[in-house]
Amino acid sequence: MNMWTLFLFLYNLICVPLLYIVFYTGSLFNEKMKRGRKGRARYWENAKEIAARIPQDASVFLFHSSSVGEWEQAVPVIEKMKERDNSIFVIVTFFSPSGYHVVNNQIIDAKMYLPLDSFCNAKRFFTLFKPKAWIICKYDIWPNMLRAAKRNKIPVLLTSAELAEDSKRYTFPMNVVNKIYYKKIDYILAISEDTRQRFLKIFPFQDRLFTAGDSRFDRIYQKVQRILPEPPIRIFKMDDGFKLILGSSWPTDEKHVLPACVNLMKKHQKLQLIVVPHEISEAHIQSIEELFTAQGIDVERYSIFSKQEGTFAKVAIIDTVGILSKLYKITKLAYVGGSFGSGVHNVMEPAAFAQPIIFGPKHLNSFEACQLEYLMAAHTIHNQNEFEIIVEHMLNNEELRAAKGQDALKFLTDHLGSTDKTISLLEILKLIKPSDPE
Repeated sequence: MNMWTLFLFLYNLICVPLLYIVFYTGSLFNEKMKRGRKGRARYWENAKEIAARIPQDASVFLFHSSSVGEWEQAVPVIEKMKERDNSIFVIVTFFSPSGYHVVNNQIIDAKMYLPLDSFCNAKRFFTLFKPKAWIICKYDIWPNMLRAAKRNKIPVLLTSAELAEDSKRYTFPMNVVNKIYYKKIDYILAISEDTRQRFLKIFPFQDRLFTAGDSRFDRIYQKVQRILPEPPIRIFKMDDGFKLILGSSWPTDEKHVLPACVNLMKKHQKLQLIVVPHEISEAHIQSIEELFTAQGIDVERYSIFSKQEGTFAKVAIIDTVGILSKLYKITKLAYVGGSFGSGVHNVMEPAAFAQPIIFGPKHLNSFEACQLEYLMAAHTIHNQNEFEIIVEHMLNNEELRAAKGQDALKFLTDHLGSTDKTISLLEILKLIKPSDPE
């Protein structure tokens, strides 16, 4: 028995039953897991309906994204493939409901959840769809699915692959496990050279491991180019202030940042604050409102003032979803949340609008956050006092703020082109047609 076979035996004996127990038990208490369970109801009936819609002469490509961020990486690649060959049939899968529900159906042919990773589910899945390739964005590699793909001689590509500096995947003991099944991946396209070097510790195949960048940069740049000509969203009636935004903030961020904003707003009349909470529950919104009103600072919700084309309040709380990208167009300085919790959220959207970025200490999960900090286009804070110092420095020095913003934008534009590199590899592997000569 080789290591791969032994690994699969133990994985199916121990890990898969635990996966099912955690998933179905968790869905009784966790709303997100509950939506995932409901979304997998009638799974194989829905899968057969999708398979029946595939034209006989179509080339099927499977794209897997764990959630929203990974979907953003898939979009530009799918768009370019579809431009190249409209006979391609694209099926996208998600593990998380948050990704599944935001997918843009206009550029794909079908969407579905990834089945839970059992031996039988994986075998049935790839036998049903017979894809020309399975493209996984960033991570979320499931051993039984990987085994079934290889058994069916389906090339597996890991694109915009990330392996953070603080990741446990390439250090002992996880590196031993990952070495066993990562070698079954055909090609890995890493987001940076540093990332590629880390991948070599679990995927020691120089000829199958490339530095190709992050296609999400291409996606963000495309989105920004569409947003720039649009009329800006009106938030404040007094529109000449210094607008600071807290994007995707969690209570762990707000504990440090909001009291600092209270102090800053008392000292600087021109400071205006836009708070975009990651979770918009009523209790969360109320807690933010109460913090400011207790200090005599006016605050109003977007759902109320949007009907009046702006607010006279100094603090605007965005209690809706889907407009964060457009808000970065009107702000001057961004704090990006998540970085006092599990890890920082998307720092490239504010960078694309040429503004400096602030985040908390937990940002090693993000290659771009680390690079922006190295370029001094972004700053890490550990407490309320550090946040106050940085914001005040930017408030008092517009030339410095603008220069940092331009450095952030330049970092983004210097790292475009990952989509073309992914498409080139698909061409070399003869998985898609070569581009027509001009």
